[in-house]
Amino acid sequence: MLRCKLSNQVVVDPVITPCHHIFERKLIEDYISNSSACPICGQTLTTQDLYTVDIDPVDSYPATIRAPSFSSLLTALQSEYDSMQFELHSLRTKLATAQRELAQALYENDAAKRVIARLLAEKNVVPVVQEEELNEMNEVSPLKEYFLAEGRRLIKLHKRGEKENERNSEEIFRTFNVLNPTRRGPILNNESTFTAIDRFPNNDILLGAANGLVLGINISSGTPKEFASFDSPVVSLFTNSSYSSFIGADKNGTILYASLTEGGPQPVRKETQKSIVEVMLHPREDHAIVFYSDGVIEIFTVPSFDSVLSFNTGSPITMASLHTDGIFGLVANNQENTIKVIELAAKSTVAQLSMPGEITALALPRSNSRYVAAACSSAIRIFDLNLPSEDKIYIELPFGSSSLAFDATSFILGVLSPDGDQVTFVQFDRKGSFSTGRTIDIGGGGKAGRFSCTDNFFAVIGEHDNVDLITSHE
Repeated sequence: MLRCKLSNQVVVDPVITPCHHIFERKLIEDYISNSSACPICGQTLTTQDLYTVDIDPVDSYPATIRAPSFSSLLTALQSEYDSMQFELHSLRTKLATAQRELAQALYENDAAKRVIARLLAEKNVVPVVQEEELNEMNEVSPLKEYFLAEGRRLIKLHKRGEKENERNSEEIFRTFNVLNPTRRGPILNNESTFTAIDRFPNNDILLGAANGLVLGINISSGTPKEFASFDSPVVSLFTNSSYSSFIGADKNGTILYASLTEGGPQPVRKETQKSIVEVMLHPREDHAIVFYSDGVIEIFTVPSFDSVLSFNTGSPITMASLHTDGIFGLVANNQENTIKVIELAAKSTVAQLSMPGEITALALPRSNSRYVAAACSSAIRIFDLNLPSEDKIYIELPFGSSSLAFDATSFILGVLSPDGDQVTFVQFDRKGSFSTGRTIDIGGGGKAGRFSCTDNFFAVIGEHDNVDLITSHE
């Protein structure tokens, strides 16, 4: 029989508390009205916390506590749990949004600094101020001081670098016109063909194949090393400036970011389900720029692949490249035979370059922010983005090309013939004059697909499983 914990008498109208003590209803209600606590354990108690206990009228043995009582407790607990989970999800969503906004703000801030410093340097409007004079200029703000210092540094580096590169290019150009190409292959045992190429450390090259493999090829031995693989043909490869990682894309719209060093992080993939023209790493190396064929440019953080910026250029993209400083993207549109120079952070077109025919090649030097080379079947134009003229045409060559690449000096342009079996080198200078070297036959490779340069050698990939190397090193 049940007894009341207060009177120790058999209960007639029993109730149970959340702390599992049984009382006569009237006695415990009177007690609670005075103390608001359990008389046994001291737990806070109200009359709403009391639950009726059913008693068998025959033998007065206690029955189970009413189901609705436990059900209501479980419902309350579940409701509280759901509320906490929803709040946690909301906080995580807000955190992710804040991280994306911060990444975009940092990207735009970095872009603004680079643009202003570059413009100040290239237009020579930065006064040459001695350090002691600068320290005396109390009115100079930290931001202006940064731009002054950065501008002076860029002017000196730019002028010194251009002069040195121009001198070096003369000797390199002579060597290119003497040496014969070296062939490496077949590398994949003729089971596939190469579809993408980019530079790689120690004068090696990085290759992507139609079977989805990404390989590093040693120039001296031709020995391949597999780094990653896609499920469809590789359409784009781009290594970072330190050669420690690369990013690539395949025909199915999969982007892959992977390490090129032993023991590096595991490859990270992102499925876009879109047609990708090019994917490249920003010079800061923590952002990737993706150019889609439908005209959209998207910027991601890497390796997390959080979207930072996305916008539509307004026209389809058939070729694309990233400017040296990472501020501008260049996109070619073969419907209009034009190349748009787009300031990425501002999402705006700052210049439009025209070609006399359908664009077949687009190249930018990695060490100079001035020049852009583009080709069609009948002509090659080298544009100087610093020119005040609207068309910005610096040099026009009276022959076409299927692929172009600048060498490390930025004053030698490798030209692959429209049918892909010959290479010609063109040297130009800061005065706008140029000279054309001999034509080098790389026959036997079929129509070449892509053309790349690392330091002082050019690499050409062809229809077959081989790579032709033309170097200035004897």
